[in-house]
Amino acid sequence: MSGLIILALAAALPEGAFAERCAELIGSRGAVAVMDLATGRLLAATDQETLFAKHYPPGSVAKFLTGLVAIEKGIELPDGFPCPGDETLRCSLRGGHGIVDFSRALSQSCNLYFQSLAKDLSAEDLAALPRRLKLDGRVGVDLPGEAESIVQTPSSDSAKLAFAIGQGYSIQLTPVAMLALISGIATQGELLRPRLSEGQPEVLSSFPNQKALAKIRPLLRDVVRSGTGKHADITTVQVAGKTGSSTVLGNWVTHGWFVGFASYEAPEIAVVVFLDRGEGKDAAHIAGLVFSDYFRRAYAEH
Repeated sequence: MSGLIILALAAALPEGAFAERCAELIGSRGAVAVMDLATGRLLAATDQETLFAKHYPPGSVAKFLTGLVAIEKGIELPDGFPCPGDETLRCSLRGGHGIVDFSRALSQSCNLYFQSLAKDLSAEDLAALPRRLKLDGRVGVDLPGEAESIVQTPSSDSAKLAFAIGQGYSIQLTPVAMLALISGIATQGELLRPRLSEGQPEVLSSFPNQKALAKIRPLLRDVVRSGTGKHADITTVQVAGKTGSSTVLGNWVTHGWFVGFASYEAPEIAVVVFLDRGEGKDAAHIAGLVFSDYFRRAYAEH
């Protein structure tokens, strides 16, 4: 990233006590961005290069996209899927999840369940939804230097199975694109364009199938209430979201993700946490602290 772009970013980034607290919480481990869902404006953006200028595999966050495609295409969602988690069929939980249905597979982030759905979908089907949501380029933050996210049609069966759980080369999103994505779940349909300026919200794109979205949205509350995102759960408001752990290509190290929003019933903010080294549960913990700080300040002002 050029020095000119860095100066432009630094001049425009959010300031204030909340933004500073977010920076303290994440430190040098990654980045946090927080969106005001009433306007799309960024209330915090802690590491401009990580948030805007780099892209990464989304990990298990992509599972809800795979689920949305399966529902839209009328694929059967098994109620009694066996997840052995053995060395032949490795899952996100060593030892396996046992017998799972769609809801538990999403809340517990079962790799094998969503890969089984992908076997009944074409590579084109899987790539079509993120492209329709305009996640295959720049989301259009009002700053220079934003990187393009990558959404390619998987070229093999193995690449298709990796895509379904957010791994590999075929899908790599910037954290700010991930923030736009979760804003669409929060608003029940419309992905908001993240922005640094004041003004009316701008819609980037919309989810095409409200029936599928209505099935997925409450399950993201379950992820936080009793699933892999439980470290983001707080007592003051209901948080919904999804964790992700993406393998660093060619390495066993993982990136950690959490995307979420609160409150579940009346969303005010959306959050993305990206950890350069860590797991989804670690990102969820930081997200919980971000939500707690935001709503503590909001209640104090009232």
